[in-house]
Amino acid sequence: MDERDIRIFCALAITGPPEPVPTGPVRGLGALARDLGLDEKTVRVRLRRLEGEGFIKYYQAAPNLSLLGEGAELTCRFESINVATKLEGLAFARQQTGMVEALDFLGTTFAVTVAAADEAAAAAVQQRIARHAELTRFEQGTRLLPRPDVPVSALDWRIIERLRYDGHAPAEEVARTLGITPRMVRYRLSKLVRGHAVEIRPVIDARKQTGVVLFRLAVRTEERSRSEVLARLRRTFGERVWAARLSLAGPILLDLFGFSLADSEDAAVRALAVPGVQSCTSLVLKEVVEPDHPSWVDRRIAELAVRSDRVPRR
Repeated sequence: MDERDIRIFCALAITGPPEPVPTGPVRGLGALARDLGLDEKTVRVRLRRLEGEGFIKYYQAAPNLSLLGEGAELTCRFESINVATKLEGLAFARQQTGMVEALDFLGTTFAVTVAAADEAAAAAVQQRIARHAELTRFEQGTRLLPRPDVPVSALDWRIIERLRYDGHAPAEEVARTLGITPRMVRYRLSKLVRGHAVEIRPVIDARKQTGVVLFRLAVRTEERSRSEVLARLRRTFGERVWAARLSLAGPILLDLFGFSLADSEDAAVRALAVPGVQSCTSLVLKEVVEPDHPSWVDRRIAELAVRSDRVPRR
C-alpha cells in the first residue's frame, strides 16, 4: 500500500463507496478520482487491489442507530495489566448489546464505542466491560445521535438487511431477492443515504495494512476551543487524517495514517505544537474488532424488516 491507496480509502471511509447508487448522493468513481487528482481507471484498479488483498473486507450498510432506539454513543479507552487480559476484555465487549466497534491497539490498550438510549445506559455497559476483566477505564467522550427526518419503511429495512454485509451488491441482485424492481432499490437507497438514515462504508482488516501504519491521536484541549483546535489539527495533518471525532466532552479523537511506527510519535509531537492543545496520546492500531455476528444491530434490523408482510411494488 502507498499514499494513493490510503487517500482512496480515506475518501471512501468518510463519504461511503461509489456504489450501489452511482447517480445518487454517493459519488461515483469519476467524481472521486477528480477530487483526488487521479484518473478513474487508477482509482478502480487500486480499489480492487485493496479489496483483493483483504484490507477492505467488505462494504457494510450501517443504519443510523437512533432509528434503533439509541440516543447516544460513548467511547472509552481501557488499559489492562497484560495482553491476555486485554484480549479477554475485547472478547467480552464483543458480546455486549450496544457495542458498535472496538479498536485494538498495540500493547495493553483498546477502545470501545457503545450505543444506548442515553449516556448513562452506555456508561453502564462500559463499566460492565471494565469490571469483567478488571480494566482501568478512561472516558473519551459522548456523541448524541440525531434522528434523521426521512421515514424508514419495512421495505427500507429489508433493503438495509440485504446490504448489511454486502453493500456493493448490484441493485439487480437486491431487487431479485426482495421481489421488487432495481429502480425501486436505487430510489429507496438513495433516499436513505441522502436522509442520513444509512451509510455504506468499508470495513477494514487493519492486520492487512502492509506498508502503512494506522494510528489514533487523543488530543486534550480547553472545552471552549475544541472545534477551533480540530480545524487547526486538520490543517496540520492534511490528507493524513482519515477520520475525526469531536464529542460533547473528552479528547478530540483523530485517526491518521503514516508509513512507519515513528510517524505516530512524530504526529503526537506535532500535535502538541498546535495552539490550544494541552496533551496528546498516540496509539497504533492493530485491529478493528466488530461485535459478534449476528450482532444486536442485525437482530433489530431483522425485527423491523418483518413488521410488514406485504412489500410494496413499483
